[in-house]
Amino acid sequence: ISSADVILGDLVVTGGRTLTIAAGRTLTVNGRIDLTNGSLAGPGSVIVNGGVNLTNGNIVGLSSMTIGGSLVLGGAGGIGGVGLINITDCRTTALSGGGTGTFINAPLRRCIDRTGTYRFPVGSSGLYVPVELSNAAGSGTFTVEPKTGAYSGAAIGLPANRLQRWWDTSGTGLTQADLSFTYQDPEVVGIEGRYRAYRITGGNAQLLPSTTVIATNRTTVQGVTSFAAM
Repeated sequence: ISSADVILGDLVVTGGRTLTIAAGRTLTVNGRIDLTNGSLAGPGSVIVNGGVNLTNGNIVGLSSMTIGGSLVLGGAGGIGGVGLINITDCRTTALSGGGTGTFINAPLRRCIDRTGTYRFPVGSSGLYVPVELSNAAGSGTFTVEPKTGAYSGAAIGLPANRLQRWWDTSGTGLTQADLSFTYQDPEVVGIEGRYRAYRITGGNAQLLPSTTVIATNRTTVQGVTSFAAM
């Protein structure tokens, strides 16, 4: 898709084929997209008013993708790039699947309007490092982007021995939520049992009340009232 924007009812890309959307072009699908063993590639943008099935398929390099229905991640493959993946369906079940074989390596935004558990199956550098949000107060959106390596910016109060991983988070309309972060063993530096969560704003690292379960590589922070680098 290179010479003009395109609007479709439904779209199926399969059999190892790839549909490429050129820079500055937008593909709009009013129904659903099935990418079973198929791929979408950028650097253009995609708007889907229905759902997306990504089973053994890939979405790579888009400048942005907005999904009005559900997103299903399955098999191998996933989503990669720097463009925002925005799911506007507020149901907790609007995103399903995801794991070590298929995850989202891009900023992921979800609509939040209830207290259930919202999954963010993100990862980077080949590692699956998902985030979960639950017990939200208010309604709005929450965005998370996985970052590889130790946080390297200014952060007074951040321990020298720290996880080789961080997550950039932001939110609108939410006054409070519980967050859980899962990391991988190769990212651990120092004594894992002493790990706690920090929120980094304005060059300062604030220690947050949190618990870490070594067996599951999972740190949970309750009652987060503002979001930033974590």
